[in-house]
Amino acid sequence: MQITITLSDAEASQLQSMANAMKLDLEETLRVYLRSLYSASHDLPFKPASEMSYEEALAIVRHAESGIDGTFFRLRMGNDPGLAETLRLRMALRVLFHHLREKDSIPLPVCEAAASILFHEREARINLQSNSSNIRPELLSSELFDIQLHAFQLLSGASYDADRVRPDLGDHMDNSA
Repeated sequence: MQITITLSDAEASQLQSMANAMKLDLEETLRVYLRSLYSASHDLPFKPASEMSYEEALAIVRHAESGIDGTFFRLRMGNDPGLAETLRLRMALRVLFHHLREKDSIPLPVCEAAASILFHEREARINLQSNSSNIRPELLSSELFDIQLHAFQLLSGASYDADRVRPDLGDHMDNSA
């Protein structure tokens, strides 16, 4: 099947930026993005980002990086926790970002969790690459990068991400979650 899509200049620019960041061609980037949009809106085993509270998001992120069965801990061990779990973690990081982006400070538990993700991303990538026959290709091509990016954005504040809207992670067009 062949589909033609017309994008605005801003949408095309955002797609090109995503492709560059993920080191993929535009077609594969669009496939990854559409898969994440679909999975973000259909039969999720957890609340969508728009219904996730700050407290729930914080609990998800803290457990993900410190719990032995946490999503990021499993990534560090070279195991694929599945699309639903990585999407849940990405959404939780995004909810925290939206909640804290205009604050003067970030609570220590949020900093600890985000810093741990940033510090251990390389370990996760190396272990996942060594186990590549048992993981989904999009985990290494986009999802792990997205987790790292959202941890960085969370620590960087509002100026880093002021104009970027991520509907695949529950953002609304007005950039509020």
